[in-house]
This record gives sequence, structure tokens and C-alpha cells, in this order.
Amino acid sequence: MSHKDYAAALKKFRHNEISIRDNYTAVFHLVTTAKGAPQFYTCENNPMRRETLAQAIDADDRTMAAWVDAPHLRVIDNSGADFNAKIKRLTDEVFAAIGLPVPIETEKKYLIARPDAGVLGKLGAVKSEILQTYLSDIDGKERRIRQRGGSGSYSYFYTEKQNIIGRAGGRIEYERKISQNEYLQLLLDGVKHLRKDRYCFVYNSQYFELDIFPGWPNRALLELELTDANQNVNIPKVIKVIREVTNEAEFKNATLAAAGTIAVR
Repeated sequence: MSHKDYAAALKKFRHNEISIRDNYTAVFHLVTTAKGAPQFYTCENNPMRRETLAQAIDADDRTMAAWVDAPHLRVIDNSGADFNAKIKRLTDEVFAAIGLPVPIETEKKYLIARPDAGVLGKLGAVKSEILQTYLSDIDGKERRIRQRGGSGSYSYFYTEKQNIIGRAGGRIEYERKISQNEYLQLLLDGVKHLRKDRYCFVYNSQYFELDIFPGWPNRALLELELTDANQNVNIPKVIKVIREVTNEAEFKNATLAAAGTIAVR
């Protein structure tokens, strides 16, 4: 459908794109075999598949772009040994998303030079406004609430995180979507706040989150989550990496919020 018809449909059913997108616990994108494993792409085993290799890649890119700002997007590419390995990676991601046995987040974080609008445009980055509020810790668990969205439409989330002893960058994470009323109630117990603009993009089938803070004119933070701590990270060449700061406490969001210098726009 056209953009005009899509906007009309949203208005008719009293929805907005942010509320629909964020209604999902997670989004899993299986990259077409046309991208990365073209030898397995064929129209012979599916009469409804009519796209050429180039058309399939284009459709895949446009589909992924529609979900790029989802809070939990996982991209399953064709880097595995075979299709069974691809499905195994998918099921592992599904189990992690629903907490079976437990979602373990392996995060990589980099201090980068703040990119300009041209670079963000080349990456196809999608912007979200985020207000993150930290609550008092309970039993060693970091607790926070988050308002995320833009243009007057927002979603709200409650998150608990706990570090895993002996695993650098590894944390157990539990997150759930909450109502605006619950968010406002929890907001009263907030002890520190952090405001930032998040730009999300996919590069080489890896999902990146780039955070720009009001008080940082020349630098920013780039993050991605991995299911395998040994997975290679492919950062776009247009981004200038200063250094990895995964294990540097001063660059944790909770620390930045406590500093106060970038918590106020």
C-alpha cells in the first residue's frame, strides 16, 4: 500500500506506528538466502516466489528497514553451515527472548566520534527519543524504566539487569512493556534520569544502537548485543571508533545518569 493509504489506515483504527511496532516482545528477521547464500535461492520449490535474486534482496532490505527501530530486533543471517544451523540460531534467540532458560545479554559498547546527519542518513538510521529513569537497586539488580518514541507517541518499558560473575559484558536481563499509568507511578521513585537520542540501524546483518547525548558535542556511544561472546563485530567504516568501552564503568548509562551533566537537555 502507499504511504498515504497506510497513514489513513492507522488513523482509521486509532493506532500509530510506534504503538503497533512496540507491541511485540521481539522481532526476528531471517535474511533471505539471496543475500549471503545465493546458491540456495531458487523459485523452483515455491510457485509463489517470483522475485529475481536482486528483487529478493531489495524486498529483504525494505522489510528489515520497516522494523529497524523495534526495541528487540534480532537478525538471523546466512553465516551458518546450513539451514538447520540457521534455524538453531533462530530458536536460541526465541528462547532467550521469552526467558528459556534465561535471557543472557552480551553487550559490546564503543566510544565513537559523534556522526553527522549525513553519516546517519547513509546508514539508514532511525531515531527514537529516550528518557531513561533509574530506580533504586533491589537484590543487586539494576532497575530502570524507559519512555521511548517520538512525535508525541511513546511506549514504556520496565527492565531489570544483573551482571553475571566471571563473564565480561554478560548480564541477565528481564524486560516487560508497561502502561503509561504504571510508568508514571514508577517515575515518582526515580533516583536519576538520562535523556538521549537513539539511532538504530542494521549493518552486515548486525543490529546497532547509536546513542547521542545532549551534553556531548563531539562523541557518542555505539552498542550491539550478541548471543555469542566470540562473534565478530562489523562496524561501518563511516563510523570513527575511538575505543571499546564495554567494561568501563564510566560509560554505563546508569553512571552517565548519575553524573547529571548530560541528564538535562
